[in-house]
Amino acid sequence: MPLLDVSALRTQLKAGKLGPVYAFIGEDTKLMDRMVEAVEATIDEADRAFAIERIYAGEAGADRKSTRLNSSHVSESRMPSS
Repeated sequence: MPLLDVSALRTQLKAGKLGPVYAFIGEDTKLMDRMVEAVEATIDEADRAFAIERIYAGEAGADRKSTRLNSSHVSESRMPSS
């Protein structure tokens, strides 16, 4: 997964070309919340319950969830185009 700064993520959001998975890491929790909400807003509201899963570091079971993400099939329609 390539590293993105905030401006690169905003560029992806504006272009509507998002990756299948994002990990938000940092100390500015308000900024991370805004970026997560912006990404989630690109998903049709009716699909959000099925398409979005937030995983927090230190959360019980987070290690099993991240393993599942590594082995999950991701729909090609959500993969960024090259």
